[in-house]
Amino acid sequence: MAVTKLQPVISIIIPVYKVERFLERCLDSVLAQTYNDFEIICINDGSPDNCDMILSEYEKNDNRIKVINQINQGPSVARNTGLRLARGDYVYFIDPDDAIQPQTLEIAHFLAKKNQADLVVWQRVYSNGLGKPDRVYNVEKIDAMIIDDPFYHKNKRHKKIGSVVWNKLYTKELLKDIFFIPGIHYEDIPFSFAVIAKRPKTVIIPIPLYLYTKFEESITQQKPTVRIINDYHVVINAIYETYKKTWVSRS
Repeated sequence: MAVTKLQPVISIIIPVYKVERFLERCLDSVLAQTYNDFEIICINDGSPDNCDMILSEYEKNDNRIKVINQINQGPSVARNTGLRLARGDYVYFIDPDDAIQPQTLEIAHFLAKKNQADLVVWQRVYSNGLGKPDRVYNVEKIDAMIIDDPFYHKNKRHKKIGSVVWNKLYTKELLKDIFFIPGIHYEDIPFSFAVIAKRPKTVIIPIPLYLYTKFEESITQQKPTVRIINDYHVVINAIYETYKKTWVSRS
């Protein structure tokens, strides 16, 4: 059993809902990290399957894991709960149906400290949800890109920032006044734009450290509905309001 420090360096936040067939792989990939000075905050968002039993077992076996059970309120509220509880200097979000390569946190933390960056971004590869993360990298030889203002970064092949939250390591200070909008789909997008609007010094890693699982219940696989279209409106309006304030403050 790992010993929890009073002040972990990284807080890992995992919102959990109806992912019992993938959850163990996700947790195992985090616990297998070569950098292990972290806490794992799992928010069981009223999952109706056996996620609660899986989480309880992992919590008993590793005291770096803290499980919060709440009624179903969606991933935004779950992640916001995690943000309020996070004690680390850095924050990382991972989705419970996905996984990360063993050196992900080691690489991200190393490059964040080396470059005094507030944001580190890496790439993803699609996964069937079964494969075990096992890639090994030479940390010193990674050809990372350093950007002083990510707002003006052009998406280049293998060097994208993206609007998702699961491929980024943030300093907690960067997120101190940013939260997810409750009750909407695509909640990552306005959150990410709010982060980028702060113009943080950013490191972009060109290698795929994240294993993204595509399956039928994922929101990205669902057909458009009136609610989803309305959520797009909420997202776009939130982005507009964020940048309107940013531009006014800089004018």
